[in-house]
Amino acid sequence: RHRDEVHLLNQQVRLPKLAVWDGPRGEWRSPQGREGTVRALVRVVHLWADYCPPCRAEMPRLKRMAQQLHADSKGEVQFLFVSETIDPEAMKKFLRDNHTSMPSGLQYGDTNHDLMVALMQTLPQVPQTPPSPGEHSLSRELPLPVTLVLDDEDVVRLGFVGSLDGRQGEFVNGIDQLQRTLKTRGAPADRRAPMLAGQPGHATAN
Repeated sequence: RHRDEVHLLNQQVRLPKLAVWDGPRGEWRSPQGREGTVRALVRVVHLWADYCPPCRAEMPRLKRMAQQLHADSKGEVQFLFVSETIDPEAMKKFLRDNHTSMPSGLQYGDTNHDLMVALMQTLPQVPQTPPSPGEHSLSRELPLPVTLVLDDEDVVRLGFVGSLDGRQGEFVNGIDQLQRTLKTRGAPADRRAPMLAGQPGHATAN
């Protein structure tokens, strides 16, 4: 197991305010109204970027897995795809070129790198300074993609650093086990997951 995965386990990661991709306008924007309502027993947070070859390669598979897990769990498992692609033009081009492989619905952006910095602060070596606007480099980065499986209290119960290639069974079985464990202890499936500094929203990737 990757060293960073060990340090991420059992850490509470409350999502910061994430931007929403506005497909018709081709830009990131702040969430509006009830866009931030996320109800799920288990949430899968997947960080990716257009400049990350493994991210691009596994997106079609993740799209299928997200659809299947959501259906099999009757909505108790929700995926949040969070982009580290900050530049709107780069994001727009990627979605245009890869729209058939991208999951529909939710598209979030870690436009201030708040989520990446929060994850890095759980590791032994933390970034000295956050990147400047428009940059995607920290003094040290988690290698993308990063996939976190959070319980109903925002605690990381499974963490995958790098591609899920060859680890799909571990990923799916871990989610199934966590779902059964949470239901056994009586966690409500419709509990609203707490957020920090606002909530992310729903948008369609056009």
